[in-house]
Amino acid sequence: MTSKEEFVAWEVKTRGENAKYLAERWDRFKVIVANKDAWNDANKRAFLMVPREEFVLKPNLPRAYESAFLDIGYGVTISGPHLVARMTSTLDIQPGDKVLEIGTGSGYQSAYLSNLTDQVWTIEIIKPLAERTRATYDALIARGYAEYKAIQSKNADGYYGWEEAGPFDKIIVTCGIDHIPRSSSS
Repeated sequence: MTSKEEFVAWEVKTRGENAKYLAERWDRFKVIVANKDAWNDANKRAFLMVPREEFVLKPNLPRAYESAFLDIGYGVTISGPHLVARMTSTLDIQPGDKVLEIGTGSGYQSAYLSNLTDQVWTIEIIKPLAERTRATYDALIARGYAEYKAIQSKNADGYYGWEEAGPFDKIIVTCGIDHIPRSSSS
């Protein structure tokens, strides 16, 4: 996409998204690119394809594309779009990479990842948050976001990983932790 107008028109036509949020997403995208938070075409496209407004709480909708952490309930936040873009770019996800995310939270990071690879596993320790986020993915899949079918999610303690699904090519920790877990062989 070469312009905001072209991007908004295409997304409205193909996905029926809200033009207001699409314009805000484009504006944030331009800043993310200028800041070099997303530095390759795959990550730039992934950012543009994820409707962040679907992953924030209703009271925060006016702030969905601000460069800020936003409350998502249960004492946790959704990371700002710049941080998500930079963390994801740093991982250098390639098509087919098997990626584990520790700390599903709102689901925004996993949604971003699913635009880069078709193998995403994500773990959330807070059961009602894990359930809400899975419902968000499922609702978006029903609306045509087929890439979210790549996201396997579960409610569990991320300290223990997802042994039955491993090994993973990349692991991203998107939650707060107070110590690094010991190896199971220790």
